[in-house]
Amino acid sequence: HLQFLVGNILTLDFSDNMFHLTHVQHVLRHVADSIRTLNETHCVIKPGGVVAHDAHIINKTLCPEAAG
Repeated sequence: HLQFLVGNILTLDFSDNMFHLTHVQHVLRHVADSIRTLNETHCVIKPGGVVAHDAHIINKTLCPEAAG
């Protein structure tokens, strides 16, 4: 069963430990707080689950070497 929803990734309306997998693509480069975004997606993942995201992130916190 697949369902697409529109919402705020920083205030996900799902119970903790609800999903085995989240997929975040073309999102992290557009949010002001990548760490908070990943933390929120991690909350809804069951223990042993996976947060999958694209790696195109230019963020000093996630990628210090990108700071120059």
